[in-house]
Amino acid sequence: KDLAKFVKSVVEDAQKRKEAEQKRKLAERNRRLAQEKKRSYLRRIVEELRDLRKSRLTDGARCNLDKKYERQIQGQFEVKLLWNEEQRDIQLPAIVRSLTNAGGNVYTLNLSGQKNQRLGPDGAEILSKVFSTPDSLRNLQHLDLQSNMIEDEGLSHIANSLKSHPNLKSLSLGQNRLKDESGKFLADLILTCPNLKSIDLTWNFMSDEGASE
Repeated sequence: KDLAKFVKSVVEDAQKRKEAEQKRKLAERNRRLAQEKKRSYLRRIVEELRDLRKSRLTDGARCNLDKKYERQIQGQFEVKLLWNEEQRDIQLPAIVRSLTNAGGNVYTLNLSGQKNQRLGPDGAEILSKVFSTPDSLRNLQHLDLQSNMIEDEGLSHIANSLKSHPNLKSLSLGQNRLKDESGKFLADLILTCPNLKSIDLTWNFMSDEGASE
């Protein structure tokens, strides 16, 4: 009788522990779902605020921003441009418009990234419009895009657009999270840019095999 009572007690304890564990897992699952829902909501709010900010940029403000970058470019052989990552969606298109109108004045273009200044893959795609525009930066010889985290996706756009720049001599791509896939993009670029003798690929994720392409 005592043994049966003991066995029953053990079974009941095991059942209670099982139920407690199930409740704990359910609570943890609900907590994760709530956090993900909150993050999703915040991402949506950020996107809406970004769209609102872009829509509020008046023609006058856009014109002033264009003039700001045009002053930095006008008459300069070597150009270094800065922007704020939080305002990249506004400033980067202005940079693109200004560079597109620079013609053949610019020989060296420095758009290297900094702590609050990264192109990312999508920013690289936007920037590539400058290089793919006929007669834009036609005398460009040196391009610095290091530390922009453009990744393989971003480089594919940049490399393809630079094929129309036969005067290009050097390209800095350090710290851009490039992997082996980028090797083929650069190989194609080298074939179409006979003067391209220097490509900086330091601090990326390319293997020797990828770099040898």
